[in-house]
Amino acid sequence: ISRKIYIGSTNRIRQRWNEHKSLLKRNKHPSPYLQNAWNKHGEESFAFEVILYCSEERCLFFEQKCLDVFKPWDKENGYNISIIAR
Repeated sequence: ISRKIYIGSTNRIRQRWNEHKSLLKRNKHPSPYLQNAWNKHGEESFAFEVILYCSEERCLFFEQKCLDVFKPWDKENGYNISIIAR
């Protein structure tokens, strides 16, 4: 609905997405911006997409590149809390 994004990285794609959904469904996600949007618009308003495949060793490098480009930590653009990939 808002076209906002949340950027993350993992080598366990399906498991990590399920963890995010579980936290959101229980109203316990660490991003209050994402949690509020989820509560307001519902699960059906969100899409999960893989934007890049890479080696596990390069995950944080590319996550940081995406954070730098898309700036999802800016509330106008997305739901990330931190500007640093962790």
